Amino acid sequence: MIKQRISLKCPFCNKGEIEADYIPPSVRFKKGTWGGSKPGVIRSEETLFLRIDKCPSCGKSDKEILKARERGKQVSHEERLKRLQASGLPTKIVNKRE
Repeated sequence: MIKQRISLKCPFCNKGEIEADYIPPSVRFKKGTWGGSKPGVIRSEETLFLRIDKCPSCGKSDKEILKARERGKQVSHEERLKRLQASGLPTKIVNKRE
C-alpha cells in the first residue's frame, strides 16, 4: 500500500483542483491461523482517502466533498429517459395481449 498525492476536480463546481492523499486498492494474501492443507484467504482493501483540502474556488468543506464522491454523480429521471430513448430501448411496458 503506497500512499499517493493526487489532484481531483471539485464535484460541485468542476473548476477547483483539490489535493488529496490516497491509497489505491490492493489485494493481500493472508494465511489463516489454522494448520494443514487449507488455503489462505485473499483480502481486498478498498480505496481510502486520508485527507482532502477544501475547494479553492467554491469553498466547499472536505466532508461535503467526500460525501459527494461517495454518492457519485446522480442523473435525473428525465436525463435517464432521454438516454434510453436515444439508444433505442423501450421506456414503457405495454401488454400486447389486450
